[in-house]
Amino acid sequence: MTEGIPHILATLIGLAVVGLLYHVVRVEITEIARHVNYANIGVVTHDKGKIVELVSGLVCGAVGSVLLIVFSWTYMWQSSVVITAGYVIYAVALMAWGFRNLHVPGMEVPVKVYQMPRRRPMVDAEPMPELPKPVYGAARASPKDSRL
Repeated sequence: MTEGIPHILATLIGLAVVGLLYHVVRVEITEIARHVNYANIGVVTHDKGKIVELVSGLVCGAVGSVLLIVFSWTYMWQSSVVITAGYVIYAVALMAWGFRNLHVPGMEVPVKVYQMPRRRPMVDAEPMPELPKPVYGAARASPKDSRL
């Protein structure tokens, strides 16, 4: 197990990787959010950047908290409880921020995004011919003269 200066240095490099991951996740989520219609869940905003910030903040916050738990476990395992509680508070605050920025009053009930076309009833259609009834309980359901 690594301790001392190499351990701290590896954690600092890990935090830099988390910062890089934040930008990579933002780019990937931006591409996804651009194609998704959020109107059916009550989000009526054309600014997809807020949705991207919410998702990338939660993902990178989780990765960062795992990194800090792994770092602090060597020195004092009880600190993992504090770090986890800190992430929960961060996630709740981020959700509250997202609700304030994305919620539109009066849109509590999801709206229909599309209308499914209905089939028109057939008028003057010929009735379907009656299908033969299946044979149950018979050992052989095919005519006697049918052979492969």
